[in-house]
Amino acid sequence: MSVFRARHRALVAAFAVLMLGTLAVPASASTPQAASDAGPSVRSGKYLITLRIPAGGLFADEETDLEFRIVDASEEDPVLGFPGVIRASIDSVITMPAMMGMPKQSEVAHAEGVPGDYGIHPVFPHGGKYLLTLKVSPPAGEAFSVEFPLDVKDGDPNRPPRPKPFELMVGVKPSSPVAGEKSQLTFTVKDRAANAAVTEFDVAHEKLLHLMIIREDLGVFAHEHPELGKNGEFALDYVFPTDGRYRLFADVAPKGRGSQVVFGELMVKAGKKGITVPKLVLDGPMPPVASTADGLKATLAFEPAAPMSGAQNTAILKVTDAAKGGGVTDLQPYLGAMGHMVLVHQDGTTYVHSHPDEALEGVGKDGTIPFLARFAKPGWYRCWAQVQRGGKVVTFAFAVKVEGR
Repeated sequence: MSVFRARHRALVAAFAVLMLGTLAVPASASTPQAASDAGPSVRSGKYLITLRIPAGGLFADEETDLEFRIVDASEEDPVLGFPGVIRASIDSVITMPAMMGMPKQSEVAHAEGVPGDYGIHPVFPHGGKYLLTLKVSPPAGEAFSVEFPLDVKDGDPNRPPRPKPFELMVGVKPSSPVAGEKSQLTFTVKDRAANAAVTEFDVAHEKLLHLMIIREDLGVFAHEHPELGKNGEFALDYVFPTDGRYRLFADVAPKGRGSQVVFGELMVKAGKKGITVPKLVLDGPMPPVASTADGLKATLAFEPAAPMSGAQNTAILKVTDAAKGGGVTDLQPYLGAMGHMVLVHQDGTTYVHSHPDEALEGVGKDGTIPFLARFAKPGWYRCWAQVQRGGKVVTFAFAVKVEGR
């Protein structure tokens, strides 16, 4: 019997080695190389937290499955590595340091199927540098916080489109709006997963909803702020100046979910009170990037000089006195910032809402405002920049040609 038992133990051990060689086993993080292979890691006391970025990277404008693993690095099994920390309570917050006015995303992490694995599902409104902060409360011991920088790529038009977590429901009375006549518009933000209207929102730049009303050819633009009523419904009385198809971009922040851009559209019929605005054609060489409105002249320059898609660009708006020249020194904050900039691609749907670089001091004091701008793809964009002076909002319009990388 002793020989049989010895052979039986040997067979069991051999089978175990074979299975360990074929099954996915959490890698030991006892060496820097092992931690690097799994993703960026941060050590806090006896705990090691490793972030797992999706293989293709992080992309804007789509829901992301972002996972991380928490292990107890004070004890290591020679085969299985560090044990995963289970039943931890984890709060996540995602911010964008260069745009601190952007609403934060906050989410309680859920446990995955493997002990010690957790996940969240953020949506990044656009590409850029973000910061993920995790506040971890282990089942035993004191809570601690760790941070991970996140590099988010712009939305890739070649990737299969994924459903957005939110959608915009648009109502209008009369059902066929007429140019030059008042229309009653309503907007409801729907959470797809919950199949219900969102009723709570975070304030973003002093408002709950920023609505951009843009004619399909980009020849007409308006920036409005519908008011929130009952059951999550926003309302706005609006007069469309011309007929045509209008694109409606709602920049909104469902509570704790960060900034989201949801989209709708309307057809407007011609009317006797409507005005005529020629169709806009974006083509040919880059035109002079200068615009005059309400006694002010604005020029737009970029760093680098030729703006590129898929990269961080600085758009420098310089506002001067149209008659006397020289930079203006009395610009006022507008909606919590020294300026706002909206850019829409000639396809009529690719949308960029840019804000001044908040890491710089003295922005706008001499009429110069640097904006952070990222473009998802190359091509022509229509750009509208807004500033406030003497209590009046002034809008400048430009055409911008963006090169591919």
